[in-house]
Amino acid sequence: MNTTNLPFRPRASGPRAPGPPTHRRPMGISKDVRKSREKERKDNEKEKVERIRAAARAELIAEQEKKEMEKKARQNPKVFSQAQVLRMEELLVQKDSYAAKFRAARKEIEAKKAALSDAMDAVEEAEKTKKVLEMEYADIIKELKPLSG
Repeated sequence: MNTTNLPFRPRASGPRAPGPPTHRRPMGISKDVRKSREKERKDNEKEKVERIRAAARAELIAEQEKKEMEKKARQNPKVFSQAQVLRMEELLVQKDSYAAKFRAARKEIEAKKAALSDAMDAVEEAEKTKKVLEMEYADIIKELKPLSG
């Protein structure tokens, strides 16, 4: 029992219990390891930022070059040499002559298809005649069997 009239309990004499630990980092990581990891992380972040900046710069440069090419194309219309103009005229004349060649080829195809159709009709007619002859031949053979005995 408390024999004193104090509102708190007096401290016991003797060895004191240890207090909470004074460090805040895990025991396994030393200061130099932690600093080297932080340095690596910062270096990685710097490299990442540099890569992003380099990609952005490359994109801007490509866009500027594209705009310059378009501007040059608009400013300088193509001028053909005399040889190029002559060759272009020759090619246009050849191109125009192909329309008549295509029409002639189509007419030839239609004529050959008609001839093929006529030939197919003649083949079908010949096959029908052959079947009739085979049937007549079979009838003659049937009549000859009982007579030949």
